[in-house]
Amino acid sequence: MTIMVLFFAMLRSAVGADKASIEVAPGCSAGEAATLVQSRWPQLDGWMACSRLAVNGAYAEPGAPLFDGDELAIIPPVSGG
Repeated sequence: MTIMVLFFAMLRSAVGADKASIEVAPGCSAGEAATLVQSRWPQLDGWMACSRLAVNGAYAEPGAPLFDGDELAIIPPVSGG
């Protein structure tokens, strides 16, 4: 099945794009897809452990199921004042 991965802030800079379409196995979880993303873009290694996941616009735990056409956002830590 196909999902869309969204990259924000420094992740977007590291990948060189704000989104990418990837193929994942049926029944794939958000965490499994994040692991696939990390293997496909090894330059994200340092950021993945501290980033949050969101599925279709809502924060999600790594075990959240994905379905064909879902959107997985990888959100790095942010700070502000």
